[in-house]
Amino acid sequence: MNKITLIDVARFCHVDISTASRALRSDPRVKSKTQELVKKAANRLGYRPNLLAKSLAGGKTNTLWVILPSIDSIVDAKLVHEISRYANSLDYSLFAAFHDSEEFGVSKGNPIDHYVKIVDSACQGLVDGAIVLPRRFADDSDILNTFVKNEFPFVFVDNYLEGVPTSVAMTDQKQATESLIQHCLQAGAKEFILLFGNDTNPVESRRLTSSRDYLIRQRIPFTEICEIQKTWKPKKKGSPALAVLGSSQAIFHTYLAEHFSPFLQHKLVFGVFDEWIGEPSPAQKVFVGIQNSEKLAKEAVDLLIKKIQRKNKSPKEIKRIPLVECRAILPSIRC
Repeated sequence: MNKITLIDVARFCHVDISTASRALRSDPRVKSKTQELVKKAANRLGYRPNLLAKSLAGGKTNTLWVILPSIDSIVDAKLVHEISRYANSLDYSLFAAFHDSEEFGVSKGNPIDHYVKIVDSACQGLVDGAIVLPRRFADDSDILNTFVKNEFPFVFVDNYLEGVPTSVAMTDQKQATESLIQHCLQAGAKEFILLFGNDTNPVESRRLTSSRDYLIRQRIPFTEICEIQKTWKPKKKGSPALAVLGSSQAIFHTYLAEHFSPFLQHKLVFGVFDEWIGEPSPAQKVFVGIQNSEKLAKEAVDLLIKKIQRKNKSPKEIKRIPLVECRAILPSIRC
């Protein structure tokens, strides 16, 4: 059976093509009785509009992409869900484009060429705009600046790249870091270790500088450990309560696996961003800075729509969102 076209619908209803097209779009220039007739005929005949043809004709698809390596992370999965929910409420459809590239720049299964193809396809008009979650420890400026060169609407969410000028919706890292420190201090911490530091990640750098500046102002001793090989030595005598701050649970486990013995005599408190799975051990307590995924999603979509509608005069608008909370994780069984 041949595919039913708009011409077939128009002929069936004895109207011209333009009237049939307007009727299907509920155009007020077409009488309601004619609209009803055309829509019933289209449904009966099994007509499905060609969305690509519509986008080529009108220059708009009402679809957005979210581009990211994967949704292995619970935090990323929740953020994508919130972006989809808010975009849908504005009558935009959201599709996820995964390029399956490792956070540290090594490709998993597909070559990095797949990332390039996704960006090129977006620039060819298949979508109105894109929200990008960039890889956290890889500089993909060359790939993403293709958007800039083609004047394609896109924004970053959660993280960003210094060399790519576009708007960003992100957590307020200064507020988040200071909040984690304050919770650790309330738990009795007297000294801090900062497990931050990667020059290719501006968020990581911001967490390091914010925590360093706050601790200096409060005259609290701390040690920066930007390399896993570096061994920590206490700045205070005795066995004071020690707080360790880092971006992820993985970095804590990696560092402590190499340098556990110096920490045996100390009460440990951890401060981490986004998530912690399981028990707080070897810490007595873990504080987790929970990002506001709903607000981040809303701000990212709003920023993108402003770019699509050419209402954003500034090429780089930044929205900083405070944490929802600092959630405490305690041992499930206490002695």
